[in-house]
Amino acid sequence: MKFKFSLPFLLLFFFSNTLFAQINEGKIVYKISYPGIDLPAEQKAMLPTESTCYFANNNSRTESDGFMGMKMVTLCVKEEVTMLMDVMGKKIAMHPKSEIEGVKTKEPQITYSDEVKTIAGYTCKKAVLSFDNSTKMTVWCAEEIVGGGSWGGNFKGLKGAPLEYSADVSNMSMTMTATKVSEEKVDKDKFKIPKGYEIMTPEQLQKQFK
Repeated sequence: MKFKFSLPFLLLFFFSNTLFAQINEGKIVYKISYPGIDLPAEQKAMLPTESTCYFANNNSRTESDGFMGMKMVTLCVKEEVTMLMDVMGKKIAMHPKSEIEGVKTKEPQITYSDEVKTIAGYTCKKAVLSFDNSTKMTVWCAEEIVGGGSWGGNFKGLKGAPLEYSADVSNMSMTMTATKVSEEKVDKDKFKIPKGYEIMTPEQLQKQFK
């Protein structure tokens, strides 16, 4: 038996495979906004406005400029989160949760809804993450973008990449919205702690500024 394929059928087959292909390595660029923030213009100008996330093999690296231009990097490798900071010329690598205290990041309960919207060209599904009775986060995730593991430690178990989410940091609301997603090769060194960084616990870092 012979089959005849029309050009429209072949095009439909090609594009359907392209649409459902997953991206498991690349880069996401976010814009950072601060809804309802009430700060003098000169202070607001010092807040970071952009963040870049590199991801591959279930690891992620997020870079942004911190307050007053301080460079901030968050590594999430094999579910272990490390923050890299350059504070007054001193390079510090810190785990947000002290291993001495034995505190582990709690995996959130995730509830998905049928509500969707398009962000950076990707269809995103709405999800609500509940960390405890009082802490919740609304996230819009793209299921076809994978490879970032827990995407910085807060999104363990999430189906896909968080392309938009809001969080309250130091009584200040912050919203991250993806503006560009690119599929590209990521250097393995992006997920390593560079030489010259001193590893500290949060307790040790706090003592540095007393």
